[in-house]
Amino acid sequence: MCGLWGLLGLVVVCVVFCVGGVFDFLWRVVPDWVWVGCVPGIVFTLLYVLSCGFCSSIFFIYVSSIVVSLVFALLCYLFDLTGGADVKGFLCIGLACPPVHYTSLSSNVLFLVLNVPTVAVVCNSALPVLAYALYIFLSNVRRFKLCPESEKLHGLRKILYMFSTVCVPAREVLKRPHKYALASVRIGDILVLRPITRIVYRDPVDELKRYIEAGLLSESDHVLAIYYIPYVTCMCIGLLIYALTGNIFLTMYQLLKSLL
Repeated sequence: MCGLWGLLGLVVVCVVFCVGGVFDFLWRVVPDWVWVGCVPGIVFTLLYVLSCGFCSSIFFIYVSSIVVSLVFALLCYLFDLTGGADVKGFLCIGLACPPVHYTSLSSNVLFLVLNVPTVAVVCNSALPVLAYALYIFLSNVRRFKLCPESEKLHGLRKILYMFSTVCVPAREVLKRPHKYALASVRIGDILVLRPITRIVYRDPVDELKRYIEAGLLSESDHVLAIYYIPYVTCMCIGLLIYALTGNIFLTMYQLLKSLL
């Protein structure tokens, strides 16, 4: 019965994140009712943990996962590092994701920490995040020079912007404003770049319309914009990987170790 509760909890949390991941990918917004779906998962996971005993490794891993999720959520909230959906996602993983990968690695403290559900999901989600960044970079190889802002960027700073911003027509930003924030501001004929680390969520529509009405920009002109990576979608992929193998980096390590 212990394993059954864990399996049910894992299935529920995976389904919730799959639904949330679709919303985040399409609209960059995850409705609150999606996260309510984690409540049964929390119940199943608690039954799983309690049935295994307070002194078991599972209990301590679960508590550690909750603590880590609270720390991540608090940091994201205080420093405005991510959207509200990501904060809720961290909390749901900590509370609803059962620690089902632990036995074979329990003798190694570092491996045990890396297989804490929240830690493992964050590590796994790094893969789709890096894939998004690479996609953005490859897109910019061809289009980055179409943005006048690119002339102000050189060296490492240019590489940073090429991995984190996209050069797109203004009409694309107006059509899908939930996916973008402008990476520069126009003051008369002067373009001023906004630092990547200081760009928070802004609705770019009003700003673009002001530029167009002032004759500083047309809808066909290219602008440099932050592309919001749908992190809940990435968390969903990371969670599915966790459900199958645990921490993907530990799985790769074990595979390489067995081959060498």
